[in-house]
Parts: sequence; C-alpha cells; structure tokens
Amino acid sequence: MDSDNVLRELSYGRNIVMSYLTNTMLKMLFTIVSNAIREKRELVVVDESKYVARYIPLELVESILVVNNIEEACNEENLFSIVFMPRDLRKLTYCRARDVLVFTKPIRIHNFREYVKYYLEKVAEGNEYVLKSPTKGVTYRFKINKGKLELIEKPAGILGQAYEIIKNTMSMYGDTTVRDIVVILTKEIGVDKKEARKILVDLARRGYIRVHKGRITLA
Repeated sequence: MDSDNVLRELSYGRNIVMSYLTNTMLKMLFTIVSNAIREKRELVVVDESKYVARYIPLELVESILVVNNIEEACNEENLFSIVFMPRDLRKLTYCRARDVLVFTKPIRIHNFREYVKYYLEKVAEGNEYVLKSPTKGVTYRFKINKGKLELIEKPAGILGQAYEIIKNTMSMYGDTTVRDIVVILTKEIGVDKKEARKILVDLARRGYIRVHKGRITLA
C-alpha cells in the first residue's frame, strides 16, 4: 500500500485522527484536500480554530470552501467534510455527511462508534511518524518529504535486515526473547552480541519493536 491509498482510507467513511502534532495533521489535511480536488470531490473544511486559514497553501486558497460552522458542513450527505480542531465534537453526532474526517487532540470520545479512530505519533528519532488504528488493526509508518507523505516499510541498512529477521522469526515462533534474537542476529548478520543488542535498542527507539521484561514484540 502506498501513501495515497492510506490517505484515501482516511477520506472515505467516518474517521478521527487524534494527535498533539498539529503541524503534521495540517500537512496531512492539505495533502488529502489536494487528492480530493484531483478526484473532483465536493468538499468543505471546518476551521473553527483558524489553523487552516492561517497556513493554507496559496494553490489551494481558491479551490476549497472553508467554514467555521460544523452544522453548515454536515447538512449534505454527499459532501466530504473535513473538520480540524473542533471545539465541540458532540456537534458531529447529528452530521449527515457520509464521509467525515476529523483531526483533533487526544480526548475521550463517547457515542462515536461509527467513527474509526486513528492515533498519530512521532517516532523518537528522525522525521518519522506512526499512524495506527487499534480498531482496524493497522499501523502505518511514514515520513514527510517536501510536503509529501512517504510510507516506510522498514528501516534502511542493517536495521532493515535485522527487522526482517525478527519479523520472520516471530512469524514462526511468536513473541521471543532478547537473548534468542541476539543469538540469531549474530549468526544471520555476522555482528557480535554487543552490536546485536545495540541494533535492538535502535529498533525499539525508532518504534519498530517493543521490549518488555526480556521479550520482544513487534510495535
């Protein structure tokens, strides 16, 4: 799956992206808007907090309708409604639009079972982000390059080799121990145990694996 397909997944149905990364969500929003315009979809952006109006690219200014009223954006069933940082999510309860995408800070949400929830986080190191939905059981990793989202399947170089080995090992044996993976990496990649442990630390720091009580799981 490429980045356009991931963004298209967010663009159809009812979805909520939750994060404290306001700028990253804005970049996602503008990319989704550009894709929707290319597909000649009717859309409206609800901008109650004035974030979108402040940062909208010049090439999009005349192409999209920006309003500050959720009710105005939700009256038509066939309208693609994008809501950025709403003040009161409860107004969306009565939304008639079939396709709704909401960007908001992490909050407790009640009575929104028809919405698929996604969580956006930044990886500790580098220009990498993780978008995941526990509801759908999907996790996407991407970076932003010159305003465009690029999916990342695995890290580059020796980290990528190690990650593939770990995935293959776990597909056969399930969760495994740090000790076992260290031994496997020394044999498969030809590094010593110290370097193998450093590789695991780097993979954990970048969010590819989790280490807990001596056992490894995929993130």
